[in-house]
Amino acid sequence: IPLSPLGVGEGGLELLVNDGALAAAIMRATERLSSEFSVRLRGDFDESRVPELLSAAEDDPEGKGRLELVEPAGGEAANRWARVVAVGLRPRDLRRIFERCGLEANRILRTRFGPVVMDRAISRGRSRRLTDGELGALREAAG
Repeated sequence: IPLSPLGVGEGGLELLVNDGALAAAIMRATERLSSEFSVRLRGDFDESRVPELLSAAEDDPEGKGRLELVEPAGGEAANRWARVVAVGLRPRDLRRIFERCGLEANRILRTRFGPVVMDRAISRGRSRRLTDGELGALREAAG
C-alpha cells in the first residue's frame, strides 16, 4: 500500500507497507507529519525570497498545510535548489505556492517522510526494507 504516493514527474522517497492498519493510521496522520523536499527552482531565488514564500503558503486558498522551513540549498545559472520542510503539503501544493511567487518548481524530490529519511546509497528505482527502528518510529508517528 503506497503511503502519500508521489505523482508523475516527482521522485524521491516512496514508502510502501503491507499492513493495512498501519497504512490507515499513517494516512490519517499525514496532516501532522512533516516531509522534507529538495526543490529545483527556475527563477531568482535566494534567502530574501523566503518570507514571501512563507506568506504565500499561509495565504494559500486551498490552505491544506504549512511550510515550516524554506532555505536556499545551492545551484547555479537559472536553476537554484531549495530545502523545504512542509506539513500536509504534497508536491503539487508546493508547485502552486512557488508559482504564486513567480518561481517555477521544475523538480521536486521527497527526501524525508515523517521519521523516515531517504537512503541516498540506494540507486534510482531500487528499494530496501525499513529497519525495525524506522518501522517503530513510523508506527509511533502514526499514533
